[in-house]
Amino acid sequence: MEFLNEFKQPLKETDENDYIFYEGESLEKYIFGCPAKEDGIMKKIADLQPIFNENYEKHTNECLSESNAQPSGVRLRFKTDSPCIVLKAELRRRYAHGKMLLYCSSGFDVYFGDCSSGNLTHHTVIAPKEPYNIFAEKIYISAGKFTEIYFPNYNCVINLAVGIEKGKTLAVAPDYSHDITVIFYGNSMTQGASASRSGNAFPNIVSRRFKCNIVNYSFSGACRGELSMADAIGKDKNRIGAVVIDYSRNALNLGEFKSRFEPFYLRLRKYFPYQPFILIGAYKAYAYTVHIKDVYMRQRDSGRVYFIDPDKLFADLDQIALSIDNIHYTDIGMFRIADEICRILEYSML
Repeated sequence: MEFLNEFKQPLKETDENDYIFYEGESLEKYIFGCPAKEDGIMKKIADLQPIFNENYEKHTNECLSESNAQPSGVRLRFKTDSPCIVLKAELRRRYAHGKMLLYCSSGFDVYFGDCSSGNLTHHTVIAPKEPYNIFAEKIYISAGKFTEIYFPNYNCVINLAVGIEKGKTLAVAPDYSHDITVIFYGNSMTQGASASRSGNAFPNIVSRRFKCNIVNYSFSGACRGELSMADAIGKDKNRIGAVVIDYSRNALNLGEFKSRFEPFYLRLRKYFPYQPFILIGAYKAYAYTVHIKDVYMRQRDSGRVYFIDPDKLFADLDQIALSIDNIHYTDIGMFRIADEICRILEYSML
């Protein structure tokens, strides 16, 4: 890995004359899971002001602004006959984020995919070491495969470029097997804390397992179930196939949560009246899970809605290995949640 002082700085370890670099608009057709952009920065929500107005709380709105520019769930998918690529990136944060490794907060997680089946195998994960935030890395490509790269879960990507050898081509990857997008709305766990690497956040695992597009509307420390947030998510222009709600932990208290959870669900349901909804309970927060289950019981006859109780789902697992702090899942929790979501998706899509 080569570390740089500026993004436009010439590379020393790679002869840039041998490569053609794609960046900005030339990369857009290869990027999935990015609902909005502002001044070249990937965003989840284009206009946060209505949500700010609904909260009136400085800390929540600060967390919302920060998380909104962190591209959890964003993927770069392409096929190339170049034997290697150069990934060049500039990130906002220079240091690791609390509760996770750099490979999760700042990592680009690289997979190779089979063009006929769509199955993905892990290749490598790259992240700069502290305190560097601008870097370039050469990645050798598997012949005949397509490449899928998961973006950092907790860092803002300011600049990104992909270089391929001159005379070679960059093409779109094969379509996903399922021509639908699964929307996720949630908190820090849904955003990816504390997976070992960015591709192991459970929404990303669902994308790989179910072979579908996803959009991860997750806001660490700022998942409050605002009606204006539901309206913003409801404008998603993808072909929405299902909605996953993992909202509980960031509520100020149980009273606020009870006042917001069901109205948030009902507002989203207006935008997606026929799609299955999956409601996820709160791990080791029994009172919140009880309310989510109550909402599920009231709503299950009026639409396709499903419920996941994490405490029951994890009952057979070693609780010491499941979480780093009795809240945020390690990989074992991420994969178990993803397995259950995929099971429900398979059932509900029949």
